[in-house]
Amino acid sequence: MIIYLDTNVYCRPFDNQLQERIKWEADAFVTITIQVKEQSVKCLSSDILRLEVELIKNPGKKSEVKKYIQICSGHIEETEQIAVLAEEMATKCKLRGRDALHLASALLAHADYFITCDDELQQKSRGINRFAHTHLGYGMKLGNPIRFVLELETERGDRNDT
Repeated sequence: MIIYLDTNVYCRPFDNQLQERIKWEADAFVTITIQVKEQSVKCLSSDILRLEVELIKNPGKKSEVKKYIQICSGHIEETEQIAVLAEEMATKCKLRGRDALHLASALLAHADYFITCDDELQQKSRGINRFAHTHLGYGMKLGNPIRFVLELETERGDRNDT
C-alpha cells in the first residue's frame, strides 16, 4: 500500500496535545510511522511537502518534521503535469493551491491513500475522487490518520481470519 501524508500529519505530534482529537491523530501518526519503518506501508514525500516544511517557523519543529520525512521511501518531484493537474483540481474541486499540489502529486504517483488532518479537505473527498476517476481513471482514499489506522487494523484482522 502506498500512502501520502499531508504536512499537517507530520506536524501533529508538535500540536497542542491537550485536545483529544489532536492527541489521537498524533498517536495514529506514530503508528503509521512504525508501519512505514517496518515496510508494510510505503510512504511518499514530494516537493510541495518539503516546501511547506521549510516554511515552518519554529526551528525545533521544522527539524523534527524533517526527520520524520526521511522515513519516506519515495519522492515526487513537481512536474508540469502535476502543476497542470493541480490547477485544474483547484478550480474544479475548489481547493487551495498547495492542497491541490499535494493531491495532484499523490494521484500521479498512484498513492492508495491520502492522509490529512484537514477537515475541509476531507469533506471534499467525494468531489476529489469523482474528479480523479473522470480525469485519470482511478482515485485514492482520503481520510485522517485515525481512520487510516483503523482501516489498516481491520484489513489486517480480515487477513488473519482467513
